[in-house]
Amino acid sequence: MQSITVEYLKPTAHRKARLKAKCHAGSITIDAGVTLDHRDYWGSKDTYLIERTVALALIAKMGWNQLVKITGAGRDYRGNVVFTLTQNRVQQTWERQWFALLACGNLAPLGDHGDYEAAEATASDLGLEVIWLADADTVTQWQKSAEFVKADILGQSEYPPPVLAK
Repeated sequence: MQSITVEYLKPTAHRKARLKAKCHAGSITIDAGVTLDHRDYWGSKDTYLIERTVALALIAKMGWNQLVKITGAGRDYRGNVVFTLTQNRVQQTWERQWFALLACGNLAPLGDHGDYEAAEATASDLGLEVIWLADADTVTQWQKSAEFVKADILGQSEYPPPVLAK
């Protein structure tokens, strides 16, 4: 399977700032929409969604929409984002999914990872401010506990409450 690297191209005398997504099979270059004279911003976590969108544009250009999915991301030694791709399966393996509880309170999906260390490496590479990493089973338990509390508040709960420990 391939990976996609998204690189920030600084503005020149003749061209605006651009983002280039490339893989072995091809590439696409898109106007960055803004001109920045420093790489600091483009290597930050704030631009991850922009870089992911450019990677998705390359996937669309190659006609891979139904064939592949982005399963991971990290930064290479130059600061470019590298997205890993795998074949798109109709049913993902839920047990291998990992999530990051961020300092801002959001729960961010990290993707398909075999273990805690792999999920932690992805979160670190993306510069996320992580409070807690959780696997799919833990997130499912959180969801069941939240649903129980909501039902209890509404007077619709059934006892006993869901088991909170594995």
